[in-house]
Amino acid sequence: MTYSKPFPLGKYKAAFLIPLGEYGWEFEIKYFTVDILSFLIGILGLVLEESYLGIDKYIGEGIQASVIHDDEEKIEHVSFQIYGDNKKGLEEAFISSDLENSCELFFPD
Repeated sequence: MTYSKPFPLGKYKAAFLIPLGEYGWEFEIKYFTVDILSFLIGILGLVLEESYLGIDKYIGEGIQASVIHDDEEKIEHVSFQIYGDNKKGLEEAFISSDLENSCELFFPD
């Protein structure tokens, strides 16, 4: 995926990366590794658009990601806004990454 303006507006699907622990999803704070950033930038081809209040906003063709950091700059949360038919592309990129053992890609209904 590559980035080109204008960014699509309108209806989108949400997705979240949820850290996995020994027994499944971790709802207590568990930080993501920097592998998340190489996933966003390398595999998805996203570009950092802006940073504000501990949130980095990445943008690409039909997809936007928000990476939320704590006060120590560790990554706490990653969420996506997916426009158009890019859900399958995000799923395929996630499966081809090395992230499946450390987190799960979740699409709420």
